[in-house]
Amino acid sequence: MSENKTIVPSVTIDCRQYCINVGRDVVRLLGCPECICILESERQHTIAFAPCDDSVVLSFKVPERFPEDRNRKFRIYSQSLVMEIMAKYNLDSGHSYTLKGKLDDVMKAVVFHLDEIYDCTRK
Repeated sequence: MSENKTIVPSVTIDCRQYCINVGRDVVRLLGCPECICILESERQHTIAFAPCDDSVVLSFKVPERFPEDRNRKFRIYSQSLVMEIMAKYNLDSGHSYTLKGKLDDVMKAVVFHLDEIYDCTRK
């Protein structure tokens, strides 16, 4: 018996700690690469995560056993990137925001639209 589970990749932007928490499904959809990079399109208001070599300047190593091990976390700390996103989209520094993405087969990347961001701060 197979389950019809829809995969919805997500990332969370934590404005308090200036980090991006990458969800397991993002890495799974990319084929569990060793490294990923973040691509930004100001024109389309998107950020994308794509597999890359560790030689790429803005590459981030995916933690070993990340998709399988529920205790592993994948956090990318980048004060400059988070502050840039906060300024462009008027995000509150004390909040966390979640984005739901989609796999773009042409780009071979998981794409997140920054216009579709929602506040997930626990109150």
